[in-house]
Amino acid sequence: MYSRVALLVLILSTLPALAIQVPASFLNTRHGLYRQTLGPACFSFDLGGDSVPCNPAFLAKERASDFKVQIFGGNNISYLNEAIEISKGEATPEMIRRLFEESSVSDMQGMLSAFYMTEKFSISYEPYAVRLQSTIRNSALPELTLFGVMDESISTQFASYIGSDFYLGLSLRYLRRQSVAARFFATDIAIENGSAILNPQDKSFFLVEPGILFSPESNYWRPEISLTLVNGGIHSTSDSTPTDPTPEVHFGAAISPEVGFGRWGFSFNSIWSSSEYESGLEMLTVGSYYQLGILTVLGSLSARAQSLGFNVAFNHLNLGLSFLNNEEKLDQVENLQTQQVLLLLGIEI
Repeated sequence: MYSRVALLVLILSTLPALAIQVPASFLNTRHGLYRQTLGPACFSFDLGGDSVPCNPAFLAKERASDFKVQIFGGNNISYLNEAIEISKGEATPEMIRRLFEESSVSDMQGMLSAFYMTEKFSISYEPYAVRLQSTIRNSALPELTLFGVMDESISTQFASYIGSDFYLGLSLRYLRRQSVAARFFATDIAIENGSAILNPQDKSFFLVEPGILFSPESNYWRPEISLTLVNGGIHSTSDSTPTDPTPEVHFGAAISPEVGFGRWGFSFNSIWSSSEYESGLEMLTVGSYYQLGILTVLGSLSARAQSLGFNVAFNHLNLGLSFLNNEEKLDQVENLQTQQVLLLLGIEI
């Protein structure tokens, strides 16, 4: 029996390895219920119920001061400790063996954040934004593909009205990312120092993210056209890793008229990045929301992702729930299907 397993491992090790392609959701650094439910469409809206705006130019629009602390989590939150330890490269063989005992796809995430936002200025701090995803293939000789990311970031945004219904904004962000992207067999963790195969990375980034917005508010439809550069900046080292944030350019067009007793928003967003797309349709995301009093219902749709969620804000509490379905590239030959349930608890101070 053992000789057959050893022979199979030897044969597989001689085959050309597929390069690990990290899912895009690990690279875009967008955390939080609103941002993940709307996806790229968040750059077209000024919703920011649990975070500062995706496009900093929206900050120049009239608003009241806001200071919130948020706790956000989804799927298998009991794995939070494992996610932190694996992302830091401190996983034990027992932790990895536990992942092999899970279902074919296991996905968890969690975040703690605080932000202060007022007209023309915001500052936010995320001490922890953690995500862990594992995929098991081949029941005869289990192979585990593992992604783990732990982000710590602090950012500030500035914005100003520049005339003729145009607004300009700038986000400056420091990001420290500890991450793991690895693929290995169950037999690999049996060897001495087997956890070293995770090859953890620890990098820092200084990100410069400008945005511009055209918003003629006197129009009944409240049209808004926006352009945002995301994840542009300087890396701490010249060597790239599979989990480095990917620069993106977002172009969005939205309307947000008053409908009934609330406000309805609808947008198209197109994304350009260094990531590969199989068709131009995959670059397009449709997003929508409806605000009625303390309730906000929101969602988005693209060729590879669908989401629907809601948020209730009353007194000083902010509660939200969202359902996400994503299909992402795992390698050159296989796509990964994931479903997530996201929960938000926020307190306004």
